[in-house]
Amino acid sequence: MEDTHTEASMPDPDIPETPAEHLPATEGATVLFRSATHVTRILAASVALTVILLVVTVFLLVGQISQNTTFRLAQQQQNTALQQQNTALHKSLVKACQDINVNKANDLQLWNDVLSTNHPKTAAQELTLENLKRLVNIRDQQVNCLARYG
Repeated sequence: MEDTHTEASMPDPDIPETPAEHLPATEGATVLFRSATHVTRILAASVALTVILLVVTVFLLVGQISQNTTFRLAQQQQNTALQQQNTALHKSLVKACQDINVNKANDLQLWNDVLSTNHPKTAAQELTLENLKRLVNIRDQQVNCLARYG
């Protein structure tokens, strides 16, 4: 009987016919060495990739910390400038208010001089003068500038 190989019984050329244990010592060692070399290369590539990713992560982290520090310093400088502007504005408002109070005092004195007459008046004129004095006193009332703008 002839030994004919059918398609189902044909050996696969990619799969060795015998495991490494059944090969002679030198061939088995070669197969194991190739397998160990392959694993070592994969392991070395994995370690190299891990180191590269670690270095990239450290650079990104340092860059982010530097950017945050720069941003925080810029914010502090901006806050300081705004505080100085607010202080200057506050002083300007208080000074303007005090100037207005001086003008009101001068106006009040002027109106009191104008409205004070020593000649005889009728009751209607007297009432009109009293209403004008009251209006002037209300309009030219002094303002507490520090309380208003403090």
